[in-house]
Amino acid sequence: MAILEQDLLGRWNLVDTYLEAPDGARTPLLGDSPSGLIHYGSDRTVIAMLAGSDRSLPEDPVPDAAAAQAWAGFFAYFGSWVLSGSRVRHTIHLSHDPRLNGSTLERDIVWEDGLLTFSGPHPYGGPGHRVIIVWKRP
Repeated sequence: MAILEQDLLGRWNLVDTYLEAPDGARTPLLGDSPSGLIHYGSDRTVIAMLAGSDRSLPEDPVPDAAAAQAWAGFFAYFGSWVLSGSRVRHTIHLSHDPRLNGSTLERDIVWEDGLLTFSGPHPYGGPGHRVIIVWKRP
């Protein structure tokens, strides 16, 4: 189904996210039950927050290793978005990872059976590997 800009507007909840290898093998990126949301504003603002299911509350005070582990399972940014055909482009203005500030993420979109599925290259996955992110309306 073709997706229009007004179809994206509003909030979507995270269903799943995984790395897909060229042979079709899937590796969860944020555990078996990740949580998160993405919100598309009519002003072209996008906000995304994703958290892994394996995160735990570290002890207090937080040791460096525990803090690093908690951050490893979290991904968040805000920026602007543009839809072009079946591809969405997010320009990141501010991210939890400062290396992403000013970068652009491009994802192919498939909207089917109430699920919005993004796919695109994974920067650390290796040749032919793709990140898959699945969303649904709350």
